[in-house]
Amino acid sequence: MIIQRLAVALRKQDWVTVVIETLIVVLGVFLGLQLGNWNDARADRAEEREIVLRLLAEAEESQSNIERVIGESEKQAEIALRLHDRFFETDVVPDKAVLSAELFSMGGYNDEGYILAALDQVMSSGRIRLIRSDDLLDAIAAYKDKSGTSKKAFENLGAMNLETLHIELNRIDARLTPDGIDLVTPPEDILADEILRRQVGKFAMVYNTIHQFHENTLTVNQAYLDALTAYADEKGWLE
Repeated sequence: MIIQRLAVALRKQDWVTVVIETLIVVLGVFLGLQLGNWNDARADRAEEREIVLRLLAEAEESQSNIERVIGESEKQAEIALRLHDRFFETDVVPDKAVLSAELFSMGGYNDEGYILAALDQVMSSGRIRLIRSDDLLDAIAAYKDKSGTSKKAFENLGAMNLETLHIELNRIDARLTPDGIDLVTPPEDILADEILRRQVGKFAMVYNTIHQFHENTLTVNQAYLDALTAYADEKGWLE
């Protein structure tokens, strides 16, 4: 309709009408673009809120998980150290069941404890760019980098743990029973085995290192959690 009026005004050389009709067209296009941009921006902000709150929930889950594995690694380190001390208590021979439980608690360990599914998905999809805070983006990048370094460290410690376990098992005879693992090698022979004593000492060292690493991951995760919480609170997204 406007185009028809504009064409008629041009034929009649009605320049006032031409200008007015042209302005109406330009204004309509401009407002349409602005409305589209506003809707896009509103959608981006809604998605940003969803992303930050998802990362926040995941960081809180990581914090609980890391606190749990800290307790487990501390317990493993204490058992390994106590078992290592038994090799020097030559006048005390522990009960076979007690010694068996301690020996066969060695070998297992927990990894760094981070939960990163949501963060990996957001970063791989490129949606991380929707976060408008450079400070938060820097905190996320630092967290991702440290979690990767931590993963490699735990993989190395795990490999060391597995190697030590193989040596230990090759020096002990045992059998499976309905009640669990029964030692065949006499406790006296086990505690007199110098090579086995060294391997148990290695376990104690590795488990203590794992425990320290777990405590460090807790500190790293807390800083990340704090950054997410501060930004979400600033935006009024926390109830």
